[in-house]
Formats: sequence, structure tokens, C-alpha cells
Amino acid sequence: MIKYLRICGKETVYSLFIIMVATATTVILPLMYQNLVDIGIMNKNLNVLLWNLGFLVLLTLLRELFDLLHTIVTSSIRTKVFSKIRMDIYGHLQKMSLSYYASKQTGSLVARIINDVDSLEHLLIEKFLNLFKNLLMIVIIMTIIFRFNHNIAFMCFVFFPLFIIFFKLFTTTVYNMSYQVIEKQEKLMGSLQEGISGFETIQSYDVDKSNVEATYKKIAETEHTKKRLNIKKAMSEFSSVSISIFSLVLLWGYGGYKVLNGTMSIGGLIAISYYVNFLLEYTTDTFNLVINMRISFPAAKRVFDILDLEPEIKDSEHAVEMHTIQGNMVWKNVDFCYSADKNILKNVNLTFESGSLNAIVGESGQGKTSFIRLIPRFYDPVEGDIFLDGINLKDIKIDSLRKHIAVITQDTFLFNASIKSNIVLGRQQVSMNQIISAAIMANAHDFIMSLPEGYDTIVGERGTKLSGGQKKRIAIARAILFDPKIIILDEATADLDEVTEQSILHAMKRISKDKIVFMITHKISNLSFADRVFVLSGGAVTECDDIDIYKKSLAMKQIENNVTKLVSP
Repeated sequence: MIKYLRICGKETVYSLFIIMVATATTVILPLMYQNLVDIGIMNKNLNVLLWNLGFLVLLTLLRELFDLLHTIVTSSIRTKVFSKIRMDIYGHLQKMSLSYYASKQTGSLVARIINDVDSLEHLLIEKFLNLFKNLLMIVIIMTIIFRFNHNIAFMCFVFFPLFIIFFKLFTTTVYNMSYQVIEKQEKLMGSLQEGISGFETIQSYDVDKSNVEATYKKIAETEHTKKRLNIKKAMSEFSSVSISIFSLVLLWGYGGYKVLNGTMSIGGLIAISYYVNFLLEYTTDTFNLVINMRISFPAAKRVFDILDLEPEIKDSEHAVEMHTIQGNMVWKNVDFCYSADKNILKNVNLTFESGSLNAIVGESGQGKTSFIRLIPRFYDPVEGDIFLDGINLKDIKIDSLRKHIAVITQDTFLFNASIKSNIVLGRQQVSMNQIISAAIMANAHDFIMSLPEGYDTIVGERGTKLSGGQKKRIAIARAILFDPKIIILDEATADLDEVTEQSILHAMKRISKDKIVFMITHKISNLSFADRVFVLSGGAVTECDDIDIYKKSLAMKQIENNVTKLVSP
């Protein structure tokens, strides 16, 4: 946290200085009231009365002015520090490996970026700065009270142990309950995000009622835990306020007695009652602040837990940039698994050359997607190595490697932006002619131009305003415009009509002359475009010697499966 505060070191110093000056104005006020009563009113001295009234107005205005300045300065701290923290968390999450996201809900990560950083913001800006102010005021006021009257100072000291006892009683419980609230809110946000994103699936299977009931249950559990936490907070506040009221009653009883026997002036009683009231107010506020800080600590911890995470896949110490590549790839003794008890790939030894279109085939669950995920280093092999142009992938900077790779998956993701923006995807200095050329090659230009806004059409969240085939063609246009050396098609043409699919595969065949193209497919017809075919089965990867013979065997197998389904009871 210290490194973030250094960003606004001047503002932090200014804030502390303003707090000290504002404290001084607050401390002087009771003395002004004492002079106003004892010298101005009791002695009927109009001059003293007017001067003190003027000073009171001036001090009050100064205090309000410093409060305003403090708000302005802390707003600057908020803007600088917490926007940087949010950007760092988001940037750090972008570097995390796929295995991390496999165990997290999107909603829970959004909750950390928004809610938890909000809690950290309140903890640092409001609670810590107020705690500094309160402690400073308590020390100064106790010193003044001691100089006023030793007995009253002693009475104040007696009540401090009571605050400490109640503090001990509530803080641990509040901390544990606040952690429960945060965890339940995180799970709730995950469920809400899934329910909204998957509404079509939920409604199509007519499970919307059960889904809503499950979400309602999580909402009720979250609110019940928050209710218990709020009750505990209210009990702690009740305890501290009760102590304060009892203290003031004793003060006025003792002070009134001192005034009656002539050992204390009325102005002195008013002044010391102000100081004791300030003392109790700041002590109570400190007590409640610490309780609330305990509530915020779990959220703050979760923020820095993310920033402290190390990605599983990261650059090696001696990783190099690859500005250009030929595209020749060698796999040596590669093993891969997600869990130790089941190997997905076993002792894979392969060579791929630039200028080839390689079909990856196999039954479902044999590891085809896992195979291609090793190429952009979404995962690393458990054993063995993969080399690109003679350099181990682990020794190439990840950003540099992925600049040369385009991945088109079956589940196409589009951003809630224009078609043009989705094709360009942040690339600089791309002409409209280049965008149109890529769209034509992807067989997307005609349908784009049929839309009212053409290339400026907003596609909706995840491309919901377009059909599956249209989204796929935009993703393919994006890859063509990107002009990578390695193209990965993971069932990329699965939901396209045959004419469009054949057109796109012809385009891929043309552009593969100086690239490596990996094509995962279940369609026999697509194998005609492949230069080589690799079959995954039981963790092994074998190359077909004769593609035509393999296509015929696949066709026969499909016929047999269909006949079996027809004759089976």
C-alpha cells in the first residue's frame, strides 16, 4: 500500500497538515466560550463579548474552510491511488493463466475490482485519516483537561478501560462476520452474472424458476449475514454511546457542585464540558472506526491477495523478443495433464513446417483443444518442450509469442462495440480498405453491408445481435487482418453453412503458404484442405500416412454408427 501512497505523497502531507490545523481551531473554541461567559457576560463587558463572538465566527469559518480543503485533497488522493489500484488489478488479471480463471467466477472477480477496492478506499481515506485526527485530538484534549482539573481528568481515565473491554468483545466477531458477508456477496455476484449471461439456456430448458429460487436463496443468506453484522455494529455503538452519556452526567454533577461551592466558574464548567464532550465524541468515534476498520480489512486483504498472485505462465528470466518468425515448430517428448492422475498428451514428438495446413482430429475428450492451447502458452507442458524456430517457447516473451498467433474458437467472443472495432481489435493505423479486404476473405462483407449501419453496427454484448455464423466470420476476418504466422482454428467453421465454410477454408488454404495453420475439425470434408492430418487418441498423436484412406475409414465408421443408432431398440 505504501507504494501507492507515494504516488500522491504531497497530497498526503497536505491532508495531515490540514487535519492538525483544523484540530487547533477545534481545541481553541471552548476557551473562547469560557471568556465569552466569564468575562463578557458575567462581568457585563460588551467589548470582550463582541471580540469573542467575532473570534468564534472566524474560528468556525476557518474550521469549515479546512474541512473543505481536506475534502478536496482527499478526493485527489482517491482519484490517483484507487484508479491506479483498479488498473493494476485489471492488468494483473489479464496476465493470469487460464487455470486461474477455470476456478473463478467472473462476477466474483468483478466484485473484487469494484466492491473490495471501494472498501479499501474507505479504509484508507476515511478511516485511517480520521483515526489519526481522533488520536491527535484525544491526546491534546486529555492534556488540556488535566491542566483544568486533575479530578475530572482522572474520571475520564477511568472510562477508557470500559471502551477497551467493549472493543475486545466486538472486534473479532465483527471481523469474522464481515468476511462471511464479503464471501457471500462474491458468490452472489457470480450467480447473478451467470444467470444474466446464460438467460437463453435457462429459459430454453424451462429452469428459470429453479434458477431464480437458487439465486433468491443466496440473496437471503447474504442479507441475513449483513443483518447480523449490522446488529453487532449497532450494539457496539450503543455500548460506546451509553458510556459517553454516563460520563457526561457525572461531569455535570461534579462540575455543578464545584460551581456551587465557588471553586469553578460557569464559563470554566462550559469549557470543560465541551472538552469532555469532545473527548467522549472522539473516543467513541475511534471505537467505532476500529470496528469499521475490522469490517474493511478482509476486503483490503482480498485486493492485495490478487496483486500478490504469481501467474503460472510467465516470462523466464532470459526470455527474448521475437520480432519476426519463420513458423517452424518442433515438439519434443511433450506430456500434458490437468491433474496428476490422467495424462492428456503422452510423449508427443512432432514437427510442423511453415506453409502447412494441419488438421487435428480425434474423438471428443481426446485433448485436441488442450493440444492447441500449448502453442500460445495458455498452458505449459508438464514434461518436454516445444520449440519455435529453434527457440523454446518458454524462452520467448509471452507478448512477443502471441503477437504471431491468432486463435479462433468455436465459442466466438465479440465486444459490445462496432463490427469495425471488433475486426481491428485495438490495432493502430489500419485502413478501411484493409478491413474490407479481410472481411471479403472471411465471407463477411456482404452481410455486414446489408446491416443499416454497416461496419459501424454495434454487435451487442458478446455479439448477441448477430447470428453464430456471422460472429464466426467477423472473428475470422479479425484473424486475417491480424496476419499472424500461426493460425489456430478450434472448430472455427462448425456452425457455418457449407458454402461459407468451403469459401473460408479455401481462403485459409491460400494464406497458409507462409504460415502454420492448425485446424481442429470433426468434418470429413474439411480434411481435403489439409496438408497433414494428426489423430489424437489415448494421449498419443499420430500422423496419417494417407489422408484419402483415413477419410474413407472415417466415413465408414460414421455410417456404421448411424446404422447402429437406427437398429438399436
